[in-house]
Amino acid sequence: SDIIGEISAATGEQSTGIAQVNVAIAQLDQATQQNAALVEESAAAAESLREQSRQLTAVVAAFSTGASGPRTDTRAGTSAALAQQAIGHARQAPARLPKAAAQVAPTRPAAVPVTAGKAADDDWESF
Repeated sequence: SDIIGEISAATGEQSTGIAQVNVAIAQLDQATQQNAALVEESAAAAESLREQSRQLTAVVAAFSTGASGPRTDTRAGTSAALAQQAIGHARQAPARLPKAAAQVAPTRPAAVPVTAGKAADDDWESF
């Protein structure tokens, strides 16, 4: 009778232990699925950034810096050198707008300076 009681108690402890292991496995499975979803989202974001980078490169290629052609080398050292070269060209050459930008650029009338000694009864116009 004592042996049967001990077997019964051991069985209950094993059952509790197995239940705890099942909970831990379920939590690990959930974390693994969340990680997989995050990896997929990260891959999609990286691809989106890659495409945006390609589009930006295509748009920026329309601007001329006086270099002998478009450069596509994107290594960090080369990028810094190209940036310095572009700054040098910008300082030497007059500012040039692309034809499309020159056509769209809004014009603003010149500001008329206010004279401090003007009388208050000057002719006023309605706008």
